[in-house]
Amino acid sequence: MDYENEELAPKSTFCATLTPQQKNKLHKSLMIFILFIFIAIFVYICVRAIQYNPSVEDYVPDIIIPSMDFTVLNIAETSLSVKWDLVMRIPPDLPGYYTCLKGYFQTFILYKGVTIAHSSFERYNLMLNWAQLLNISSIASIGDLDGKVVKDIMEDVYFNYII
Repeated sequence: MDYENEELAPKSTFCATLTPQQKNKLHKSLMIFILFIFIAIFVYICVRAIQYNPSVEDYVPDIIIPSMDFTVLNIAETSLSVKWDLVMRIPPDLPGYYTCLKGYFQTFILYKGVTIAHSSFERYNLMLNWAQLLNISSIASIGDLDGKVVKDIMEDVYFNYII
């Protein structure tokens, strides 16, 4: 068989049957369509660039404490032992692509700039895109605190108890 002289595909007869005016219309329509596609791609890229904002991606989430119980375990003239039970609400929209869904955390309770209690390491398991509550307990005693801080806390507890 001689393949050199045979055509593999027949020649298009569509353009051959068009008049010059029809060819011009087809050419203009094709150019407008291609231009429209480029404009659509450009608009899409611009919208995505406007939506991407690194400061929004790494914002500080609104972690709130809906409940905090304060229990005085032992109070005397020179000693104090207290317990805090906290419930922290973690929002569903945590920032960043690498949110740590499992791990450990520790809380610290500050009173007038001094750390007066801290919790043990607590394990957490977060579910992506779900708001969750974490329960934490901290205990502080006279051994953990400075005498002036204990006196200030006792005065504030007494003052708030009377009011």
